Amino acid sequence: MGGTISQLLSGGQSRGMRIFLTGLEGSGKTTFLKKMKQGQPVAAIPELGFIEEGPFTVDLFDEPVIFTAWHAGGKSKDLPDWDNTSFQNPRAIIFLVDANDPDRLPQAREALRLLNAEEQLRDIPLLVLANKQDMPAAMSIAEVSNKLGDQGQRPWTLETASLIDGEGMDDGFQWLSPMVR
Repeated sequence: MGGTISQLLSGGQSRGMRIFLTGLEGSGKTTFLKKMKQGQPVAAIPELGFIEEGPFTVDLFDEPVIFTAWHAGGKSKDLPDWDNTSFQNPRAIIFLVDANDPDRLPQAREALRLLNAEEQLRDIPLLVLANKQDMPAAMSIAEVSNKLGDQGQRPWTLETASLIDGEGMDDGFQWLSPMVR
């Protein structure tokens, strides 16, 4: 992979893709987006509603790619609204999980089940990032995988991540690279 995901390039590129970024409140969506745009950790405040970020250009797949991310924030009792028509034609889905909060994993599993049932998103590659691995009580990838269950026939993978320091982001994008080309 050429460069790192935090290396911002100049705009004006003709190639572009949409990546739908989602997860439950507090899973790290805003931190992910700020890390991508600014290349450094930032303090994040939970966002409410369905928010589009981008486009911005990053060096991901050995070439500049325009990255438009969407994230569904909301109150902890709410699941993302997959019927929202704002996420048309994504090339990939990134779903963030708070690996430091085992009590919320059943809710994350349900959100993934609803996502997998959505016809227009069914065959889109899914990268699940078990975030907050920098926390002492973070669950292992095996524990998170066991609690989330199978993700059906779609191409998908689960990677550990610490978005505060960017750990795991490159591994996730290396897996995603051939899926979106």
